[in-house]
Amino acid sequence: MTSRIEKYFRKLNLSQRKKIYKKLAEVEKHGINTSDVKALKNNKGLYRLRIGRLIRIIFRIEKGKVVIVDADNRDSIYKN
Repeated sequence: MTSRIEKYFRKLNLSQRKKIYKKLAEVEKHGINTSDVKALKNNKGLYRLRIGRLIRIIFRIEKGKVVIVDADNRDSIYKN
């Protein structure tokens, strides 16, 4: 993870971080066919994971592992 993503994770409360780690483990175990995961249009190989109403995680799969590309609130993440 980059320092920007780590900084974002640090500002979340513990229960939000636990939800994120639980969902990411679910994606690693069951693949991208789990709920709350969608492929991003025009970005081959990138996926969006929705955590609750606000948090979005952009990731890709490398060798069966989730690699986080970006993380932010839903109104900020797609502006990059």
